[in-house]
Order: sequence, then C-alpha cells, then structure tokens
Amino acid sequence: MSLKIVTLFFVIPIQLTFSAIALAQAEWKLSKESDGIQVFARDKQNSSFSQIKAVSSFKAEPEAILPLLLDVEGQKTWVAECKASSVVGQKSSPTDLFVYNQIAIPWPFEDRDTVFRSKVRKLPENKGFVVFLRSVVEPAGPLVKSIVRMKSFEGQWVLERLPGKSGTRVEFRIHLDPGGNLSSVFVNKTASQLQFKTLSNLKERLNETSTLPLLVEIPDLGPIDPTVETP
Repeated sequence: MSLKIVTLFFVIPIQLTFSAIALAQAEWKLSKESDGIQVFARDKQNSSFSQIKAVSSFKAEPEAILPLLLDVEGQKTWVAECKASSVVGQKSSPTDLFVYNQIAIPWPFEDRDTVFRSKVRKLPENKGFVVFLRSVVEPAGPLVKSIVRMKSFEGQWVLERLPGKSGTRVEFRIHLDPGGNLSSVFVNKTASQLQFKTLSNLKERLNETSTLPLLVEIPDLGPIDPTVETP
C-alpha cells in the first residue's frame, strides 16, 4: 500500500484539506522509464514549470539510504550536475539544516544556485523517512558572480519501506522556478533528465558504499510539517 499522510504545509491555512489540494493538481504523466526508474511530470498551478518526480525501488533499507541524503557535502558525488553543496546554517538539530546548492546548467546559460531548508522526519509505523526541501531567503548563502539565484525551489525525498523488509520505494520530487530567461520547455526537459540521473547515481553510490550508520535521532512527522503524498 502506498503511503498517504495528511499534514499541513508551512504556508497553507489550516482549513485547506488534502483533498482540496489534490483536486487542484493535474495528473502525473510518464516522461521516461529505464533501468527500473520512472520519471513523471505534471502541470503546476500558477506556474509554467512542471513538477517532476522520479521513482524507483532500492534493495537497501531506508536506514541505509538516509545517511547519504544527510551527508550534504557528499551529495556532490551523486546528485546530478551538483557543483557545490554545503551547510550554511542549522535550526534545532542536525536533521534541520540550511543548505547552499549550486547546479550546472548547459552552456550558454548561467548556472543556478539556491539556499534551501532541509528537514528530515520519520514516517509513522516505522515506514521510513521523508526529507522536505524548500528554498529560503535567510540565510542568504554565498552570492556568486555569473550564477543566477533561483526564484523558488521545493521538493521532497520519500523513503518508504517496502512490505516484508524487501527494500525501499524511493521517490524524489521537485518544483522550481530557475529565474532568468530559461524557457519552460528547456527547464522541464532538463529537470526530468537530472531527476533520472540522480536516482541512477544514488543506486550506484549505494552499491559502492558500505552501509553507513544512522547516527542521529529523527523526529516524528508533526502536525505542522508539509504534506507527504505518494504515489
């Protein structure tokens, strides 16, 4: 059974229910499928840029995958086209961080960067973990000449334990506004390619790396955390 958890977005009024959000969303359309990885896209309300998600099944357990997501500096080795990734601030725990991230964009366009909050939560009933990502204004992070700061970036990783401890369903979804003069056709195509490559790289990284211990306590998903929705 796929997991559906109803909580509240940081900025969504309490009276707005999950069903109301779902009705406003378009259907996912499969854009790529290869090597056990599926990439989907759907229209995003009030945006010319699509929401993208990539999904695959991993043999590893959620506890083995999460340390790679928590290793901010190490994400340069497997997140597609990631040129820089560093912690620029911390909230209440090592699972609630502000991260500076820089992504390479094909020439002749400028690279993009963003500062986002990364917050990790434990799913109910020991079903796995979710990592929420959302761009922030403060802390601003380093401003780099010739690199365009994204107008917005939000996404989430969902690591959902498969029945019988047979592995993990991994889902990574994002929506962004890259700023500048990039066309939505170019951005949507590039985002889909990067999503696919990121999940493919993550699988390879898990195969190359010994299981890392999960050294931090992960808080439970709370009532004011964003919505977790799968599939």
